[in-house]
Amino acid sequence: MRVYMIVLANPNEEVWSIVKKKWPDRQHYILNDRLAFITTPPSGRVVLTEDLCEELGMEESKKIVGIVSEVPDTINGWQDDTFWEWLEKVSS
Repeated sequence: MRVYMIVLANPNEEVWSIVKKKWPDRQHYILNDRLAFITTPPSGRVVLTEDLCEELGMEESKKIVGIVSEVPDTINGWQDDTFWEWLEKVSS
């Protein structure tokens, strides 16, 4: 299972609505109005960050600007316990 980080240049509720619809239940974690994490099921299918950007509707003409990056195996920092619990569940 892979975890991806979505970072928006500006808050956009439309993107978070797409995230909630396409990655239901515990497949997403929205941290704030510009940062979220999603996970992909362990299907063996290679998922490109470019494809995820497209699914989220990111494009300059729509003014939905941001980045999607795969989260590495090692991640550290200070965050709410619920985030770390979510990350542990989806990574195991």
